[in-house]
Amino acid sequence: GKALGPRMLVANYAVSVAGGHMTGSVALPVHSEVEAAQMVRDIAATKPDLIKLMITGGVLDADVPGEPGVLKMPPHYVKAAVETAHELGYKVAAHVESTAGMLVALQNGVDTLEHGGKPSEEVLQLMRATGAVLVGTLSPAVPFAVMDQAVTGLSDLDLVNGKALFTYMKD
Repeated sequence: GKALGPRMLVANYAVSVAGGHMTGSVALPVHSEVEAAQMVRDIAATKPDLIKLMITGGVLDADVPGEPGVLKMPPHYVKAAVETAHELGYKVAAHVESTAGMLVALQNGVDTLEHGGKPSEEVLQLMRATGAVLVGTLSPAVPFAVMDQAVTGLSDLDLVNGKALFTYMKD
């Protein structure tokens, strides 16, 4: 409140799994629930605003046309990470781009669903019960849906999955 400007909540590195979303760039992989909990402690030591989990894949790491958002992080990893984060006083945001990902996130205590998708009735009931919120960020999918492939340089697979995700999220 001391200056006008953008408001950002920063997570530092995200917790992912081997072959998971953004692993090797902005996310670090874990291989067990013990490692998930320890990764949260390590990230918390850097004093981020929140902890972020990469529960599902995204457009750029989808292997099959029309299937972005495949569940990557096992539920017990999510639970261990969330419990540790909450014990340390942190909220947990989850990168999820499918109903399956939203369910795993909510069933294991995540506070916010980032990107999201088309929520099922079960997802909506869990959101009401837990107080979790959906941050429906369409912006990452917009270039796939509206920009020419010659401009974006996207592969055919990325284009198909980006358009699928955009349609899924906006519907």
